[in-house]
Parts: sequence; structure tokens; C-alpha cells
Amino acid sequence: MSTLSKITISLFAVAIAVIGFSTYNTPVHANAGGAPAGTAGDPAASGNTCATAGCHNDAAATPITEIITSTIPNTGYVAGTTYDMFVILKKTGISKFGFEVSAQDLSGNAVGTLATADTKTKLVGSSKYITHTATGTAATSDSILWQFKWTAPSGTVPDSVTFYGAFNASNSNSGTTGDQIFTSTSTFKKDTTSPSTPTTPTTPTGVDEYSGNASIAVYPNPTSNVININSGDVDVLAISIVNASGNTVINTTASSSIDISSLQNGKYFVRVTTNEGTVTKQVIKQ
Repeated sequence: MSTLSKITISLFAVAIAVIGFSTYNTPVHANAGGAPAGTAGDPAASGNTCATAGCHNDAAATPITEIITSTIPNTGYVAGTTYDMFVILKKTGISKFGFEVSAQDLSGNAVGTLATADTKTKLVGSSKYITHTATGTAATSDSILWQFKWTAPSGTVPDSVTFYGAFNASNSNSGTTGDQIFTSTSTFKKDTTSPSTPTTPTTPTGVDEYSGNASIAVYPNPTSNVININSGDVDVLAISIVNASGNTVINTTASSSIDISSLQNGKYFVRVTTNEGTVTKQVIKQ
């Protein structure tokens, strides 16, 4: 499983278009049924967002990090291999969110194949983009999680792929003003150490998942009762645990040990906020 960069949920160098966020500081549009294709601030759309269509006329997009994670390992992606992708967004006081993602190279060509994992997302723009659905906008405890899949291209594999993304924290006024728009990107490189044959990602260990920061460890994994946080010299400020449905089930301040015995068995995401940023780890409760 993979670690994103340091404690940030960096966005892949695969275009992630979120319902109206632009890395170009242009307004964007919040559409309950999904963002229109080509509004991810991606190269294929010449950096356009919903702002160019006159949607969110007062919403200048703010670039951010720490949004998307993946099971792509540190060694990189392998041709023909399918990876889980995650978008976790949290904003205090927000009950509705939106997003759109696209994986592209610097010339705007689609890289690999996007696919939905549940009914909270859908493909648009001839499957070049993935966005939320009408049933995939509701937040729980000010946060939301979207999950989808990305399959690395077969045959000749590009050296890297970038996810371009735009995100909308909606004020739910059914209008085009007052929403908070954000953009983010993240780049992943191909695996140059393994043969270019499809592989099946292994179960996450909880150590260095989704981050290049080896100083943050969440263990044991799998676990039944308790998870431990080892941050080394980094100061932990807060910890939240999100279930596979995107619901935040635990929020706590800095702690080295968290009791999860009351949680149902399944997959969870442990979001650790530190003085240097935020990292997300996947753990299995059994």
C-alpha cells in the first residue's frame, strides 16, 4: 500500500477535478448531481474550472494539499495493476461536498483507467473524469470520503501520472455564491524495480501508508482493540478515524493509543494531523 507524500494527502499527478475547484484561482460550480467534465483545472481543459462557465462567480479557488490517498506503493505503479484511490475532505460547518478527478499526463492525455467503487461517484467526459453523484455529497461530522479505482495503463507505461482535482465545500444555499472552492494535485511515478506485469496490491500494513514520511506509524494492523500512533519527533495535534462510508467515527486530541474495540470490523482510515501536516493510514479492524 502506498504512502502519499510526507504527511500530506498529496493529489496524484492524475487529474482530479472536483466540483468547482481550480488551481488557477478561478471560480467553480457546485452541482449536486456531479461536476461537468473538464473542470478539474487539468491540462486537457486548459486549466479551466466551472468558473469559466460563470458558475461560482465569487469563488476563487484555493490550492491545498492533503486530500487524496492511494494504495499505490512507494515503489510506484505497475502496468495493468488496479489501485484504490481515496479522497478525504473535511471543513468545519460544511454538510455538502463535491469533487471531480482526472488522471492525465502533462499534455492532457488520459493516463490509465478510472472506475467507480460505489454509488457515491460516477464517470463523466467519456470516462476521463470521475465526480460525485447526488447520493455522494452528504458529509458526516464535517467530513466526507470518496473511494474509486485507477488501473495503470498496460504496455508502455508513462514515467508518471498526475491527478488534478477540484473540491467544493458547499454552503448548501442552492445558489452560485458562498461556496469554498479548492484545488490540489498529486503525482505518482511508475515502478522501475519490478517487471511491468499486473500485480495485486497487498493488504495495507498501517506503516507509512499514503505518505512519504517514515516517522508516522499506525500499528498493529490488522488490530482488534487498540491502535498505537508512533510519530517520532513530530508533534501530533489531532487524530480522526473515518470508516469506509466516509463517516468520522472517532475524533481525539494527541494520543499515542486509541481504543477502537467498540467499532465494527472493517476498513478504516486514520488521519493524523501534526505540526508538519497530515497523513492518512489505512487499518483493518477484525
